[in-house]
Amino acid sequence: WTEGVGFHEVVITKSHDRSIAQMTDMEVKLIIRAYQERYLAMKEDECVEYISIFHNHGRQAGATLYHPHSQIIAIPVTPPDFSRSLQGSAAHFKGTKTCVHCVELKYEMRVKERIIYENEHFIVIAPYASKTAFETRIFPKKHSSNFENISAKDSAYLANALRASLAKIFKGLKNPDYNFFLHTAP
Repeated sequence: WTEGVGFHEVVITKSHDRSIAQMTDMEVKLIIRAYQERYLAMKEDECVEYISIFHNHGRQAGATLYHPHSQIIAIPVTPPDFSRSLQGSAAHFKGTKTCVHCVELKYEMRVKERIIYENEHFIVIAPYASKTAFETRIFPKKHSSNFENISAKDSAYLANALRASLAKIFKGLKNPDYNFFLHTAP
């Protein structure tokens, strides 16, 4: 048991009627920068163990406001699903001395069957065993486990990958409801 402490912030976009899929790379880079700045500020608090950054687009995805927005929640515990993922990654590293995500990316870049989009620094893939229909994952091409430490140059490439992949979903599926979230090492 732990007390209900932490932070909850909302990142509101300037445009009332354009989703991230319809923005420019520069506009999405500003959103990424806001995520990064707020993450860095929140992680300094001693009560914070885990920070979740997520975006719900559409009512069926949990968006309660029409205006496009994202949320950042900083809490004193690591959620069980994410803890299991970290434990699995640690076990893989202990056994092989390799990062499971880097191994996966190396395979995907060689086979080129599930690549949705890529630029110089990021790649978007459809995972082999998706948990949901049309699941996509964005990974840095160079090993990096801490979103908050990416450079301004890399955040521009991340913004491009995020916008491009959401634009493909927007156009191809006619603007469906969706969720996205950032996973980073706690």
